[in-house]
Amino acid sequence: MISRSIVKKVQTELVPPGRFLEKDSKTGLWREVEHKRALEKTAQALRDGAAPLKKQLSEDMRDPAFLDSLSELSKSLVSSFDILKDK
Repeated sequence: MISRSIVKKVQTELVPPGRFLEKDSKTGLWREVEHKRALEKTAQALRDGAAPLKKQLSEDMRDPAFLDSLSELSKSLVSSFDILKDK
């Protein structure tokens, strides 16, 4: 799960380690959230960020120039793979 790996990286691999915080509506103070909540909020952020990317990709897929560039890229990758395979 992508959100799990993001939370792990933030909490264990950053120097200094990162934390996931939430503002307490009653006190106005920030507090660290539980691991489960950090996963939930990270997954939500990924879903929210995916919508604009999906929209852009949908628009790009209707653009003939974009489709041509994908075709050229695909041919180049196949050619590169064939060269490596023959070595």
